[in-house]
Amino acid sequence: MSTHDEPIPESEPAIDLDRRRRTRRLALFAGAGLVAVGVGLFFVVRSMEAKSQQRIDQAWDQLSRCMVGDAPLAAGETAPLRFRNIQLAAMTLPADKRAEAGGLPWPARCAPAAHGLSEALREAGRASKDGKDLSASAEELAKLLKSIDADPVIADLSSPVQSVWTLATDAGLTAHPGAAGPAPMAPAQPMTLASLRPDDAITRSFFGFKNLFDEANPAEAIRFVVEDKSVPESPFVCTVTAASAACRKLPAPLAAANGLRLLGTSDDGVEPLVFAGNRGSDGVFRSDTGAMVEKMYSYSGQVTRDGAAAILGWDEGTRELRLLRQQPGKAVQTHRVKLDLRIGNFFYSTATLWDQLLVRGVSKEGAIRLLARPVDMSGGEPFGPEQDVGPLGQRGPAGEGTPHITGCRTSEAIVAKVEGHTDEFLTFKTSTGFSPPVVAPGRGGILSCRGAEATLTQVTRSSIIQVRCTPAGCSEKVVEAAEVFGKDKELAVREGFLAGADVDGKLLVIWGAGERGGLRMRLAPAEQLARATDTVLFDDLVQDQKLQKLSTLVEMKLLSRGKLALLLLSTPSGVHAVRIDASGKPSPVVAKWAK
Repeated sequence: MSTHDEPIPESEPAIDLDRRRRTRRLALFAGAGLVAVGVGLFFVVRSMEAKSQQRIDQAWDQLSRCMVGDAPLAAGETAPLRFRNIQLAAMTLPADKRAEAGGLPWPARCAPAAHGLSEALREAGRASKDGKDLSASAEELAKLLKSIDADPVIADLSSPVQSVWTLATDAGLTAHPGAAGPAPMAPAQPMTLASLRPDDAITRSFFGFKNLFDEANPAEAIRFVVEDKSVPESPFVCTVTAASAACRKLPAPLAAANGLRLLGTSDDGVEPLVFAGNRGSDGVFRSDTGAMVEKMYSYSGQVTRDGAAAILGWDEGTRELRLLRQQPGKAVQTHRVKLDLRIGNFFYSTATLWDQLLVRGVSKEGAIRLLARPVDMSGGEPFGPEQDVGPLGQRGPAGEGTPHITGCRTSEAIVAKVEGHTDEFLTFKTSTGFSPPVVAPGRGGILSCRGAEATLTQVTRSSIIQVRCTPAGCSEKVVEAAEVFGKDKELAVREGFLAGADVDGKLLVIWGAGERGGLRMRLAPAEQLARATDTVLFDDLVQDQKLQKLSTLVEMKLLSRGKLALLLLSTPSGVHAVRIDASGKPSPVVAKWAK
């Protein structure tokens, strides 16, 4: 046995245990490293995803701002409707007025934002192969916005806009105001069928405006009669002022009559006479009671505040000009009208305008003159003293089927207009009698009165002409239509949708701008009309809060008196009326129907 101790060898199990411990330590260390790497990768991926989402959000913010502006969509408003209203505001502006700092005009300048959204989605791996996702829809919109085949400021982009907004909503994208990039111009705010409620319609039934007849010689209220057998309310008469609107079905004696017209005049607030048949040959009726005054082919008539009525017409039996007068509840008085002038045709050359008889004829000296006599409605002598108003430089035009002497009235004056062969002649009756006739150059145009001033307004596709007259004379303004309507063929005036009138000394023009430009108006002094801004009155392509291909407008008709204009619109939901005041503000009219 050795003298010193030898080491005792470790047992086999102890060696294995140590090895396992070292292995576990290495494994734990390696695992911790892998976890650290995994966590790092996770945060890297999350960071990349966050940056991708940030790019997507920024791209969406820019596209949304560019296309529809910063303001949130209102309840019931859709992105296509907002875009459409911005289009309506922009489409009549030249390209440089729709661009900023020499850049692309709106909405073409939105194409980069749409492409940027598509690229951001594709880089984030959110583009599918089937081409039906937001990335593909945004790219398609980008192509349409920069298309040269269809001007995007006019083209119908409602379907691609709706597709992008629906898919963006599904993807949880929400636009944030104040994004980078330019915003569009403010959207137009036109009326639509939703603005013109069926309950507010003049009638819920459609009728053609060829069956609507306004007063031949208007005062300050707008009044018209409608005769259309397909309308339950027919025949009816409506009176519209700046403060009220009232309609009333005509009494039973008139219900079966035909050819109803408002050929006479009446005092303010007095119900008019209605002439049936051929200018009263089937009867001249009081519209409030339905009582017939007389049957006579008539040139004009008058009804006063105290109920007295007068009719000027032709007595076929005696072949003479007659004046009929009737006091309330009394028999009709018949008076022969004796004239000191040679009259070629009484239909063209005689008329009563309120309490005045006017006659154009040739004197014994061979001069064409205009005479006036007051008509006494009280039952005494029918006529007052004669006034020689003055010479007329021209004979009337031949055989046009309408009287040559017409007029209008305000609280300050009665204006009589006499048609000549090439010009018009106007005279103004004030407290001192009629003024000498003044010449209004040219012929045609709608006569309207304001104070002691008269205006003739004529609007065509080529020119807009307004002639203003006072007792001192007339002045003419001519505006080239292209300066108002533009030269874009897609926005050319729509057939049947063009009208003009004077409203409180300003020129009002209303027109349909092509198939997609809506119903527009301008109101300004004639010399400023070319520089005035369009107001989009009515969008005829919106129904039930959706854009559609076909117009909801069938017809329009414009009437004006003094400080008031009335626009009548025939639509699938009935015939509606819109009042336009002297400031240019439009407001739907709710007519009160008499029971």
